[in-house]
Amino acid sequence: MKVNTFHSKKFIEKNTKKQKIKKIFVITVCIFILSLFIYLTNANFLRLQQIIVNDVEYSNRSDIELKVKEQLEGRFLGLLSRSNALIFSRSKISREIKNNFPSIKYVDVDLKGFTTIEVQLEEYNSIALWCDTPVTPARALLHDENGEEKSSVIPQNVRSINGSNCFYMNDDGVIFAKAQYDSSGDVVKTFGRINSDPIRQSYTDKKTFNNLIEFTKLLRRLDIVADEVWTTNGEVYAFVTKERVKIYIDSKSDVGKLFDNLETVIERDAINKAQFANIEYIDLRFGNRVFYKLK
Repeated sequence: MKVNTFHSKKFIEKNTKKQKIKKIFVITVCIFILSLFIYLTNANFLRLQQIIVNDVEYSNRSDIELKVKEQLEGRFLGLLSRSNALIFSRSKISREIKNNFPSIKYVDVDLKGFTTIEVQLEEYNSIALWCDTPVTPARALLHDENGEEKSSVIPQNVRSINGSNCFYMNDDGVIFAKAQYDSSGDVVKTFGRINSDPIRQSYTDKKTFNNLIEFTKLLRRLDIVADEVWTTNGEVYAFVTKERVKIYIDSKSDVGKLFDNLETVIERDAINKAQFANIEYIDLRFGNRVFYKLK
């Protein structure tokens, strides 16, 4: 059974007044909270005034500090300061640093108090160098399985350069910074394939690059130091040793098996260090059939 409830005019007016007072109270509280928030986001005691960036080797720390400072300038919606310790964007700062400094691998942005931002950076390790022309001119020809000269792996018209024309590569084979000095010793220098601005470009895919580095390490077991790696097509690579001997491999081959084949040939033919220096090239691209030619 439906019961109709009737209220007097006085009751309705009283209830309406209560509703208005409640709405005014809620609006007042919201305005207060918003005003307090705006005040806090612009308060000097919460404004980031100092930027601390740890030392880096391949990038300029001052440039990184400037980039962080740029991300703290201005206001959100014209009201909220971007430099406020409560609302500044850690993710945006990290993203901008990585986008503008290719050597940076990892970024951690944190607060130190309420007025200092601390940026911890980790850079890529330099695994090898890529150079736009060979440090020492060398000519290596690609041969067919009969040992006949077929095409050039290393360009003939090359100029000698110093380290300022070389670039660091990380363990993915990606170029991330220009070399500031002429690296020597055990650093592997790679050549070929890249014609435009090399920064952020890959010399080859990660798997192939790691195989190339691994093969240079395997060669050292035989006291063979390959300090240059050449390719023109990313399929065939020529390792040039300190004795200027060229060793050809196929990118799709198992470097462990290639090394075993090379070791077998050297032991079988009793090739000593003096004889090795007189070899022009060793071709490992045809499985167990290893070709080599004397100079």
